[in-house]
Amino acid sequence: MITTLNDFIREYTKIKNMGWITTHRSGPTGIGKTLEDLLGIPENNYHEPDFGEYELKSCRLDSNSMLTMFTQTPQPA
Repeated sequence: MITTLNDFIREYTKIKNMGWITTHRSGPTGIGKTLEDLLGIPENNYHEPDFGEYELKSCRLDSNSMLTMFTQTPQPA
């Protein structure tokens, strides 16, 4: 389980050393889904960070898409 930045760096290094990895989902969200899967982070839409105090964000190198840190959604009644 990843709880600290050092945990993340260790696990990310393992993934980086794997070389080319086929996406786990097609489309613009595939890169994030694949990275979360490889890090063992369950897919979620929680307002809390993905691990510790960190929110994981990813994008393709040539992407023109903006990264969204927060979305505004109404609170349930």
